[in-house]
Amino acid sequence: MKNNLLRFILLVSLFVSNATFAQTGSYSQTKPNMSSVYSTTSATFTSTPASSTNGTLSCNWLGCQDPGMSNPTLYFSIFVNGTYQTLTSVSQASYCSLIPFSYSIPMATLNAAIQSGGGSVTLHFYISDPCPAGAGCSFYNDPLVNNLTLSYGYSQASFSATSTSLCPGQSTTFTNTTPGTTLTTKWYFNGGTPSTSTASSPTVSYAAPGTYPVALVTTSASGSDSTITNSFITVNAPPAPTVTANGPTSFCSGSNVLLKGNTGSGLTYQWQKNNNNISAATAANYTATATGNYRVVETNSYGCSATSATVTVTSNPKPSAILTSGPITTVCPGDSVVLTANAGSGYTYTWKRNYVLIAGATGANYSAKTTGNYFAVVANAFGCTKSSNIIPVTVNTPKATITAQGALTVCNGNGVTLKANTGAGLTYQWKVNNVDINGATDSMYTAYTSGSYKVKVTNSCGSTSSAAKVVTINPLPAVSISANGATSFCTGGSVTLTAVGDPGLTYQWRKNNVNISGATSASYLASATGSYSVNVTNTFGCTSSSNAISVTANTTIANVTAGGPTSFCNGDSVKLSANTGASLTYQWTKNNVNVAGATLADYMAKTAGTYRVNITNTATGCSKTSSAVQVVVNCRLANIEQSNELILTATPNPFTGSTEIEIGLPNENEASLEIFTVEGKLISQQIINSNMHSVVIGKELIAGTYIVSLKSGNESKNLRLIKY
Repeated sequence: MKNNLLRFILLVSLFVSNATFAQTGSYSQTKPNMSSVYSTTSATFTSTPASSTNGTLSCNWLGCQDPGMSNPTLYFSIFVNGTYQTLTSVSQASYCSLIPFSYSIPMATLNAAIQSGGGSVTLHFYISDPCPAGAGCSFYNDPLVNNLTLSYGYSQASFSATSTSLCPGQSTTFTNTTPGTTLTTKWYFNGGTPSTSTASSPTVSYAAPGTYPVALVTTSASGSDSTITNSFITVNAPPAPTVTANGPTSFCSGSNVLLKGNTGSGLTYQWQKNNNNISAATAANYTATATGNYRVVETNSYGCSATSATVTVTSNPKPSAILTSGPITTVCPGDSVVLTANAGSGYTYTWKRNYVLIAGATGANYSAKTTGNYFAVVANAFGCTKSSNIIPVTVNTPKATITAQGALTVCNGNGVTLKANTGAGLTYQWKVNNVDINGATDSMYTAYTSGSYKVKVTNSCGSTSSAAKVVTINPLPAVSISANGATSFCTGGSVTLTAVGDPGLTYQWRKNNVNISGATSASYLASATGSYSVNVTNTFGCTSSSNAISVTANTTIANVTAGGPTSFCNGDSVKLSANTGASLTYQWTKNNVNVAGATLADYMAKTAGTYRVNITNTATGCSKTSSAVQVVVNCRLANIEQSNELILTATPNPFTGSTEIEIGLPNENEASLEIFTVEGKLISQQIINSNMHSVVIGKELIAGTYIVSLKSGNESKNLRLIKY
């Protein structure tokens, strides 16, 4: 070392009080190691000590320093996870003097260091005197290091239990799990039975709910150790079952009472009767119907069970209830029927008629004098009741009532059916206005006249009369109809029909017994064949129908049929035939002019013209003219006589749409303008007078070739037309 080397003398002794690490141990001190500041020797522990006792370090040291150096300082540190943490220090204030000091090591600090360091701890001592700034030192002095190694040769106490969660009265078995060979054990069980034990695996029971500590002291060849685990044993509180009855617990047979257990989270239930489990009775409530002692066993989520107090349920029997009477239960007014209920010890009685309590009827017998259904309610000493059978009693006073089958007010011609009450042995007499109706002795009577109607009903016990029913028979309206003229006429004619009757009537005319829509006046204009009448309604709502009047609208038929073609050549003819029938006469016309002598049903038409027939029915005087039949007389153009005195031209010709025909007539005569096909078929014909000089034709024609012929008397003029 250098001449100015700091020289120290360190005397260190360590004393750890009893159970510094919860037990005694062996400690050794190493020699100073001058080669390294951080040279250490480790002590390894198997678990964290549990004792809270502090350890005391005692130290004496002598430090000498060279002139010019600062005072040396002794440092006491603990080595944790590669880092030195200073616990305390002391400085040497004088030169080469012996300084003792003592330091109490907090056990919590030491324990925390052992736990944080993974079970390894080193106590470290070193002296340092660094050169202060400005002191002229050329280097630092090496610190003197002294390490204290702690070594242990014991096993830490530990234990286990078969169960740490119990119910009151349950037990658990503890097992010493201290490693190695244990020479002695001592157990402490606060709140348990037994409270102490020296057995290796004692069984302990706990009576009261709560949390309890367990302590174990073990001794081995290396020393002793103790461990205490607070709140190690938990004794769970059992449920506190109660049973409440939702009604009386003493009742009559057939009734019940609801027994209710207390509810809570995680509870299960088992109901018992007479200390025996009731099958499937595992709900919070139970309905008891039979006599017995009932209780419930409740079990909580910890598996702790408790049994409630017993509730006694009594189901009392009902009495018997039988009602008897004599053989006759139908009597006349003033007589009675004796009814008797069965007797029994402690029985009491109440009587009812038609389910209504009979006041004062409390004996076992009752005399019934009124019609009704009787029974007795029997009660026994338990207060249980039972209703007897029903005995109907009939007091044979004849009843008289009338029921109307329908309205009491009707129209004349209708009746009101009245019906009296029926029954065995009854006879009847109907009255109107308090006068007997001769022969009206049935239970039903139909009244056809207005009045106040009653019925007297008689049986073997007497007679009685009903209340009156007032029947009203309203009159029908009077009405007749007449015609203001002939009721037979030709088609197109009419006749007025008029109703005559009572005032205030409403009307509905009918044809062939079918209402005529809208015909609601007192008169009606009839124009069609049919049978007419009118229905009238008066203010009572009664309706009558009038007489019927037949109206005939005569129709004459006029039809013409041709017996052959109506277009032919000169010299030919066609037979025109009209319809035939009785009382028919005929008159044929040509071009709306009567044909002289043409009065038969048939007519032979030989010349062109418009033919009709007028037919008259002599029986009715009605006539009708038929529709027209057009007869055309024509032939081929080669046979038509030509004349140069007539003028006939067409412009344009040929044409497409229409063309204008210019006409010239000699002597201002009338002429016929006819259009033919080239085959000689007449297409159209019109009359031309002297005032007409031209006509426009052709629109109605299809494309083709046509012949236009102008005829006047025996003269004619022809023109060929072409339409494209």
